[in-house]
Amino acid sequence: MAQPTKTIALINLDAATIPLTGRHLIEASAGTGKTYNITRIYLRLLLERELKVEEILVMTFTKDATQELRGRIDTFIREAINHWPTLCQQDPYFLAISKRVADDKIQFLLKRALLFLDEAAIFTLHGFCQRALNQHAFASGLPFNATMSTNSSELILQASQDWYRQLAKQNPVGFDLVAQFWSTPNVFVSSFAKAIGHQQSLTLINVQQIIDDFITLAKQAHTDLVENNDFLNNSVVAHKKQDEQEKRAGELVKMQQWFETITHCQIEAELMNAIHNAMPDYLLNGNRHPKAFKVQLSQIFENAKEVKEQLKNLTKHINKAKAYQLVRTAIVQVRQQVKHTKEQQSILDFDDLINTLANALQKEKDNDIEVKEGSLSDTLFAQYPVALVDEFQDTDPQQFSILQAIYYNKQAKQANGALYLIGDPKQAIYGFRGGDIFAYLVARVNCDYHWLMDTNWR
Repeated sequence: MAQPTKTIALINLDAATIPLTGRHLIEASAGTGKTYNITRIYLRLLLERELKVEEILVMTFTKDATQELRGRIDTFIREAINHWPTLCQQDPYFLAISKRVADDKIQFLLKRALLFLDEAAIFTLHGFCQRALNQHAFASGLPFNATMSTNSSELILQASQDWYRQLAKQNPVGFDLVAQFWSTPNVFVSSFAKAIGHQQSLTLINVQQIIDDFITLAKQAHTDLVENNDFLNNSVVAHKKQDEQEKRAGELVKMQQWFETITHCQIEAELMNAIHNAMPDYLLNGNRHPKAFKVQLSQIFENAKEVKEQLKNLTKHINKAKAYQLVRTAIVQVRQQVKHTKEQQSILDFDDLINTLANALQKEKDNDIEVKEGSLSDTLFAQYPVALVDEFQDTDPQQFSILQAIYYNKQAKQANGALYLIGDPKQAIYGFRGGDIFAYLVARVNCDYHWLMDTNWR
């Protein structure tokens, strides 16, 4: 994946003036008129670049979304045909187009678009991949006898069940650890189906890193206590009666000693032994802090309180990190078993469509095949010189690599290609469809234009 190289200025989107070439990232939060602007960019591509509907690739992630976009585009074209003069008087967008394109040509291009709208290249991402693979089967390496399946859920479940049985027999301790978080193969598949379906390597939470981070925080908390020892004695101890003074002084010493013990830990066993003794947290209670010193005490105890909060789930987090190590092995094994079974039965599912097309395009790049006439990337670009990708925040690196191969090269730029990536990075949806925020960030720094839609019209 390309590395970030530059920062692009963020500009409010105007569909009437947005350039019709280049790579564009459009950040559109919910309710800001995303589909409204997609249809307006689409209409300009028809009229100002005189593209056919078959040449403008529109992709999103669900069939419902593609049908909605197709319907909105149909309605917008019909409205333009029937009411062009009135629209030019009422809307600066249409007036701007009328100054750039002759009226007779506008009518011809709109009627042509409406006539062939059933052939419009509006697909789900999987639909586009299937179309590309079927039309260019030889170049893509698609098996000619392959049978399409909507998904491989049954094969994945069967392979997961096999792994659970093997783990229970060969590693009972590991099985108990995995079952603590994913009690059955069905729960496992529900959690990791996307990771199994993709080809990306899996990044793990490092157990030692969790331990080191906790110890580092505890060291800082201990430093805070030691460096402010005199202030703590004066603020939370000295003003109380004798009995309470002795209790609080003792609690302060015990808390400092507890944190000091943590600072000497290095490995898991040492840390687990240290935290077996309950953390002395009597003085962390804000109700025991004099009003005159509440602000200062809050700052001094900030790290200690964070240690207390993390302590609640520390063992669970460590165990889950260990379980993830086993899960990574499981995912690799399940992937291999499912792949083998599909190869034996000549089955392709939706994820295979993406992987096959992405791999074919990557193979061209790895073999230093120039993007020239006849290459798969050039063929797809010639077929679809412009693409609009809706819900781009759902795109994972493998999916994004397809767009990169087609639209992120010198030839695409020289031929006035255009790519519009429309999405909302703030949506908490990445885990749902396997999208990757890092694909989004790479697109952000490698685009030519960065647009913002921030007015909520709902």
